[in-house]
Amino acid sequence: MRSTHCKRIVSLAAALMMTASCAVSTGAQDVKEPASDSVQASAAASNQVRGFKAAAVSGTSAVLSWRQDKSADSYADGYVIEIYKGGKWKQIKVINSSGTCKVKVSNLKPETKYAFRVCPFVNTDNGPEYGKYSTIKCTTGIKLNCTFANKDQGVKCITSNDEFFARLSDQDIKYRIQSAKATKKDAEKLRKFCGEQVLEFTDEEKKILSEGIERLEARINELGLDLPVPEDITIIKTTLAEECGAAAYTQGTQIYFGESFLEEVMTYAKVPEMREKVNAAVDSILAHELFHCLTKISKEFKSDVYGVIGAKVEDKEIGLPKDVAEKAVSNPDIELYDSYIELTVNGKKSKCIVFPYLTQNFKKKGETFFDCTVPGIILCDYDGKIYTIDDVPDFFEVFGENTGYVLAIEETMADNFSYMLAYSDDKINEYPNPEIIYNIRKVLTK
Repeated sequence: MRSTHCKRIVSLAAALMMTASCAVSTGAQDVKEPASDSVQASAAASNQVRGFKAAAVSGTSAVLSWRQDKSADSYADGYVIEIYKGGKWKQIKVINSSGTCKVKVSNLKPETKYAFRVCPFVNTDNGPEYGKYSTIKCTTGIKLNCTFANKDQGVKCITSNDEFFARLSDQDIKYRIQSAKATKKDAEKLRKFCGEQVLEFTDEEKKILSEGIERLEARINELGLDLPVPEDITIIKTTLAEECGAAAYTQGTQIYFGESFLEEVMTYAKVPEMREKVNAAVDSILAHELFHCLTKISKEFKSDVYGVIGAKVEDKEIGLPKDVAEKAVSNPDIELYDSYIELTVNGKKSKCIVFPYLTQNFKKKGETFFDCTVPGIILCDYDGKIYTIDDVPDFFEVFGENTGYVLAIEETMADNFSYMLAYSDDKINEYPNPEIIYNIRKVLTK
């Protein structure tokens, strides 16, 4: 869950290079060992391209490029590009220009091995004569399958999160429906309230979020990260009143974006000099919420990333004691407390749970839990006390100082994960503890 808005956007250094290219669509299969050439090389055109490579490899496409051999006895009038498919080479593009040395191949399958080859040809009175083939192999990257829900679909999603409604405390419900008289018995009233907050996305909002998703995919694949991929991520727009005006949150693999956040993004996006910062903000919050989706579907992923700061994920839920749960804000990004981290409490290292601790009860309309929530710390061997950061001298030594969002291990690591995907290395190096971000990258690298 994020309460950040555009006013906290930080700049992201980005370099854009525009190049001409051709586009090709194919539905290729997994690659096996190549068979014999389907086009025979001619002695009259024995030249071969140079520097054949695959770049900008995404989950569904790859850009193939090469250089023309410009030696004195070598030339070309064009190129033939082929893909290895179904046990044989199949032609996917003929380029009738010696100067066009790039082609984009689309409609590939995510996380699949492919082989491509290219050969030059010259036109003669007897037809084309072909040179030698150059062959490369590549593996497509991750594809994030995201779907934008309309209002009816969003209402169905948000009102179907039964486990979340069941675990809410009295204070959770009081703050969310803004009523001091509310109790757990009003969970159904809250469910109805949540459904009433769902909105329709505008086409412009879908476009700017889709562009952010594409940038995240490109960054994930550029870094060669091995991530669990949800079958589908559903993106829903609400007023976010159901979460006291947060910018975004998740339920399972559903990502909810707030109306105010999106309005602010769209406003700043219209200012050319702000667009880069807006993109960085969109990428950061998308990556943050993506992290929550991934920890919910893969305990291995969660354990690997939490382990960067020494946290341990247990096979079974540890949970919060009943009296503590009544003082904790139920964060939809955290489905269960199954992890602990060693911190110094009362002068000795102890296994601890960190959670969003509500320091005061709801009193009147207008109050939000963001105004009175701090990191709460309890011992796994519960001693009846709730500690705060002031009681833990090595808290930031363990959690690092890259983010102030330290209400739980989940949120701290979500922020660091988002910095890894949203920002360049130059920006990452400006953080107090860049090693945390780089170590996340290390444990997730294929």
